[in-house]
Amino acid sequence: MDYIVYNNHKDISIRLLPNGVSFSVRDEKGTPLLPIQTIENTKQPQYDSVKEAILTSGLLDENYTNTEIIADTHLFTLIPEEIYEPDMLQPYYQNTVGKTEGKILYARHIEELQLYNAFSLDENIHDFLIRTFINPDVTHYASSLLKTLKAKLPDKDKNIMIVHYEVRLLTIVTFRYGTLHSANAYVCDSLNNALYFILSGWKQFEYDQIKDHLYILKGGIFQEELLREISVYIKKTTLLLINTELL
Repeated sequence: MDYIVYNNHKDISIRLLPNGVSFSVRDEKGTPLLPIQTIENTKQPQYDSVKEAILTSGLLDENYTNTEIIADTHLFTLIPEEIYEPDMLQPYYQNTVGKTEGKILYARHIEELQLYNAFSLDENIHDFLIRTFINPDVTHYASSLLKTLKAKLPDKDKNIMIVHYEVRLLTIVTFRYGTLHSANAYVCDSLNNALYFILSGWKQFEYDQIKDHLYILKGGIFQEELLREISVYIKKTTLLLINTELL
């Protein structure tokens, strides 16, 4: 890959999309050597799209010190530390999320929140990644999102809702007085759908127009428009600047 600056230490993060991958390369200090690149093919199933994107991207021409694979799916569940048991992962996931046939289950510890994030990966995609990369670390986008929000949480003395809206994925996280209360994700490809999910959550949790606050993570193409629309209904709405490239 001649567009990557020469460096003995390269860490790569590959985010799995429904129709391809996005990836970035950093040095040992986290400094980008290659900004986020996206390769998509909307006409193929996810397995074929992911495989083709990785094989044709030039990524395999390089050696990496660490390889992180980030599952980009709205299906996940959070399990408190005190009740988590590895042997019970499959029945717990099956009862709270859905079927596990043809999937590999993971549970990643979020130490900062005393939780485990349980999610799944298509078995064929998992097998391809294990064959292709040396000891890849498979994680889920919500794990890093929740850790980042906990570390940079504003207004720890009130109820807040934080929204992360990308092109097809809406994530809504709520905190009550500095403690994580809920985290939900939705497949969402329009602003109207995003408004529906946000306002439904605000009403369900009985948040207050005067006391409570909604933050929209800044960094995507819809944030400014979403801010204008949602401010009509929720007065205390603000853009929250966090480097979402690290999520």
